[in-house]
Parts: sequence; structure tokens; C-alpha cells
Amino acid sequence: MIIIKRFGSLFKMMLKGLAVFMILLLACESLDLASANKVTTSKMSYISETKAYGGGSIVNGGKTSVSSRGICWDIQPMPTIENNKTLDGVGDGNFISVITDLIPNTTYYVRAYAGNSHGVSYGNEVVFKTNGSKIPILETSAISNRSATQCISGGNISFEGFDKVSSRGVCWSVNNPPTISDFKTIDGNGVGDFVSEISGLNPTDSYYIRAYATNSKGTAYGNLLYLKAFQNTVSDIDGNIYNTVSIGTQVWTLENLKVTRYQNGEPIENIKDNALWNHTESGAYCDYDNEPENSDSYGRLYNWFAASDIRNIAPDGWRVATYEDYQILVDYLGGPWKADENMKNGSFNALKGGKRNRDGLFQEKGVNPYFWSSTEYHEGSKWARFLVLDGGVLDINNLSKNYGFSIRCVRD
Repeated sequence: MIIIKRFGSLFKMMLKGLAVFMILLLACESLDLASANKVTTSKMSYISETKAYGGGSIVNGGKTSVSSRGICWDIQPMPTIENNKTLDGVGDGNFISVITDLIPNTTYYVRAYAGNSHGVSYGNEVVFKTNGSKIPILETSAISNRSATQCISGGNISFEGFDKVSSRGVCWSVNNPPTISDFKTIDGNGVGDFVSEISGLNPTDSYYIRAYATNSKGTAYGNLLYLKAFQNTVSDIDGNIYNTVSIGTQVWTLENLKVTRYQNGEPIENIKDNALWNHTESGAYCDYDNEPENSDSYGRLYNWFAASDIRNIAPDGWRVATYEDYQILVDYLGGPWKADENMKNGSFNALKGGKRNRDGLFQEKGVNPYFWSSTEYHEGSKWARFLVLDGGVLDINNLSKNYGFSIRCVRD
């Protein structure tokens, strides 16, 4: 009995030992699969103030394929893919990585990595330091609010250099590249964003524009922008001429549309009869009170079917404004409350062309402006989106497609 008990105890110990062995074996196997890739981090090269080249080499252990690779970096040692990283393809072998948007005169820690279905393996750590720029580092802001003789640009200074920025602005010229010896604005000092108002442009000339920033070590320039010669009018297929205006990133017609044909030359139906106007599902237009002289000042009124027709009633290279176009405009002008005043009395010149109801009744000429968008309320709906400026508030809403509203166009 004593022998049996001792044998039982020994057997239990053997089972426990076997269980521990299997756990360790599985753990080692898992570790082996996760670290099957031998990863080496390349030395960093071509180091500038904000950019550096690196990469790595991967020897696949044959367990599973490499599904991601690159380098990771941080200003603290032992970076992981949870910090900054590049994505440089898949598979083993050598690869090249490029790091951008670095901070000048800063030490960085870098490791190559290789990922597979079992985990991520890292290479040795490499340390490098970006160059210290003596002059500022900056970008040029996009051009907006373009008119015949002026526009708005500016810049963003992300690094001052070895000394404070004492002067900043934009410079421009008909010759490439512009410098501070050409035309320029002076827009304060220091780092960060700034806005520049460019004026005195010749409408028939094209210009090169870039931001600048000066400190005691010299002048740095941002990326170069090209400003085409201004075209402040556009004509439709009937020969009607419309003034245009740049508002933010968009260019709009300044007058309400008055065209009577689509771009392919086919006519838009002129409907005067009230019953027919209410029931048609084809494009149609009318003059306010059916009096053609009203279109001279206020343009014509169109149903939504004309506004959205694929034959396009806008001038060539333009489109009837969409719901999204109006949202961009309203946001740029400060939201619904501010946009109402800006659109009526500001650059948009919202002419109060009134409307034609479904029953044919004309209303509100000289009181309120109504504008169709080319956007349906939803697909197949009998309603479409329109914009109205009424009582100091701008509203984008939905209404029957058989109303008659004015139309404004946006350049493609």
C-alpha cells in the first residue's frame, strides 16, 4: 500500500511537471513565432532640419509572412509602433523609410519593426539629431478671396530658427521666384499663423506668391503658389455676361442666372400658365410676373428640374450650386446669422429676386432672395434643397420642386 501511494504521488508530480513543460513549450513556440523575424535598423542619413532617411532589413524566420514593416520613432528611447511610424510595404528583405515633419535641433530614437500575425519584432535602436535651422521654417497659406486687384494669403511659421522672427508676410512678383525685394506685405513678427492682404494686383497678370519670415540670421521662404490672371466675368450660352467673385476657396457668379438654353443648345421651356407650371416635371423658367424686363435686374426664376438637369444650365466650366457648395459658403461667412448680412450686403450680392409659388403666384421681389441648389432632399423625393435669406436669418430648407427660385453658379 505504501508503494502504491508513493507511486501515485510520483505520478502526480510527473503530470504536473509535464503540464509545466507543455506550457513553457507553447510559450517558447509563441515567442519564437512572434520573434521569428530578425530585424536590423539602418543608420539614419540625409538628415535635415525636418526630414531624415532610414529603413531596415528583415530576415524572415520562415514561420509566417511579414505583413507590415517600417520604422518607428520618438523623442524618448525604445519607441514602438504606438508612437510615430512609417508603413513601408510587406515581406522580408531591405526597405527604405522617410521621416518628415521633424523638429529642428532635436534628438530622436528610431527602431525598425516587422509585424506578422503573431506580433511585432523590433530591431536595434538608432539615435540621431536633426539639424538646427538658423533661419525660420514656414509654409505659405492657400490663396482666397480673389478679386481683380487683390487676394488673401499668409503663412504659418513652425520654427523661428536661432533667433526671433522680426518680420513676416508674403511677397509676390510676375517673375519666379519672388523675394522680399519685390512686392511684399509686413504682417507682424513671431511664430504661428498670420494672414496677409495682397493688393494692387494687375488683373491681366499672373503672379508667383510665397510667404517669408526674417530673423537676424536671414530670410526664409515658404512653398511657392501661382496666381493666374483674373477673369472677373463669365458668359452663358445665350451670351449673358455675369460678374464673378472669389469667396474663400470658391468662385461664384454675382448675378442671378438668366439663361434660356441648356449647354447643349436645347431650350429650357418658358412656362407662363399656372396649372402647367405646377404639374410639369421638366425643366422650366419664367420671368417674375411673366414680365421679361424683370430678368434684367433680378435674373429669371427656374423650377428645380431645370436646376438639376444633366444638360446643365450653368456656363461652361461652372455648375448650379449644390447644397454642399452653400454649406461651404455659409461656414466661410460666419454661419447662418452672420452669413445673412454678408450675403445680402457683402461680396455675394444676394439679389432679392423673389419666388414663384406652385400655384403660379409671384411674391417677394425686392424683399427676399431664394436660391435653388441642385440637390434633392433625398433620392426620389418631391422636395429639393433651397436657400432663403429672410428676416436676418439664412436658412437652407426643403420645398416642392415646382417652386420658382433664382439660381447662382459655382466654378468647377
